[in-house]
Order: sequence, then C-alpha cells, then structure tokens
Amino acid sequence: MRNINVTINTRNAFVRESLVAMVNDLTRGDLRARFSWRNTDLSADDIIICEVIPGEIYLCNTLIKKKKKRKFADYPP
Repeated sequence: MRNINVTINTRNAFVRESLVAMVNDLTRGDLRARFSWRNTDLSADDIIICEVIPGEIYLCNTLIKKKKKRKFADYPP
C-alpha cells in the first residue's frame, strides 16, 4: 500500500472537509492518503494545500519547488 501525506493549512472547516472528501474520492487501489493540519509536518514528500486569504487556496509541493531551484541553478546566466 502506498501512502501520501497531505497537509491542509486552513481555519475553514468547510474547506478542509471538502478537500479531504475530494482527495479520498480520487484515491484508488493501493493508494492511501494521510491528512494533517499542522505546519510542522511539512516535508519534501507532502502535498501541501494552503489557504492564502479566506476562500482562496493553492497547491504547493515542496519537492517541485526544490527541483525548479536546482534546475535553474544548473544553467549559468
């Protein structure tokens, strides 16, 4: 069984429960999601969903950010 760690940073209970329901609907077979609401659980393997302002959320995966930084650092200006 494969586990995915999902961190949801929001104070809005409706948004949180809606996102949990959507992720659970999308997981199939041997894929399982583990949810967290703490900022201290962030790692390179997490899917991070943050609420910027009330009602506006964005998806941020730290692994993608790190790859982009390394990719652009490999090329001289």
